Amino acid sequence: MLCFAFSSAAQDDTLITKYPNGKTREMQVSRNGVTYAVVKYSENGRKKFKWNIDTRTLEGYLLIDHDDSLISGFIKQCPDRTEIQHYGEGKPFYSIIHYQDNKMHGTFQGFDRDGVLNVQGQYDHGVRTGVWRYYRADGIVESRLHLDGVIGHRGISITFTIIPVVVTLLLLGMSALVMINSRSYQSWYTMISIVTIVLFALAFFAALFPWYPYADVVNAFIIHYFLAVMGTLLAVTLLASVISLAWATRTGVRRWFSSVVVFVAIVLILYTIVVATLARNGLSSLII
Repeated sequence: MLCFAFSSAAQDDTLITKYPNGKTREMQVSRNGVTYAVVKYSENGRKKFKWNIDTRTLEGYLLIDHDDSLISGFIKQCPDRTEIQHYGEGKPFYSIIHYQDNKMHGTFQGFDRDGVLNVQGQYDHGVRTGVWRYYRADGIVESRLHLDGVIGHRGISITFTIIPVVVTLLLLGMSALVMINSRSYQSWYTMISIVTIVLFALAFFAALFPWYPYADVVNAFIIHYFLAVMGTLLAVTLLASVISLAWATRTGVRRWFSSVVVFVAIVLILYTIVVATLARNGLSSLII
């Protein structure tokens, strides 16, 4: 069914098509014979999407279907545009994406179902770049670094990786300077070896038996920082063990002790890699 409605402006006219049930299917507004605005509805009367060439915006109220002929036509005319996705008609934003030459470019914003911002970052011609911020439900703001060609699509967490690694290395370096100068390399190496293994064991058992006081706080720390901190401790311990084996006479460390620590460190590093891989896929509970 076709209906024509003419606006007060002589150069604009509106074409309306309807479903068999009488509800509006599409509304197209033209100026001098060229369509510049469209609104499309589903059969139940809810908006699917709308676009406007003047403002270069496409708003979707259901999942935007880029294969829809009306949407693909708009995209051809507006390679530089803004796409706004809603959770539904009358509901908050889901995302706001800017495009340049049909590639995501500029600020990206994502929102939760309450309309609260939960992610924000920059695209550079389709590639994530710079620092992205993720506003987590637990109140923590996670920053992730994206460098094209250096770091993958997921980026690297500044909050949960870079900062914990740097802090751990600084503490290890300070302890080395203090203990080696005041005591010996052997004392420092023995200390970090024991501390690393004990911390790993405590973290492992804390995850296995989450009914002790303040379990939520401790487990949150383990989930957020365990891989970065323990990975750094294990790597430094392994390096120190290799040094102790290679220069056992000069360091004063017994070879059997260094050998045991090397074996344990390698096993725990492999375990940590497996946990990191599973955690990335949301399956860490299978092994911890």
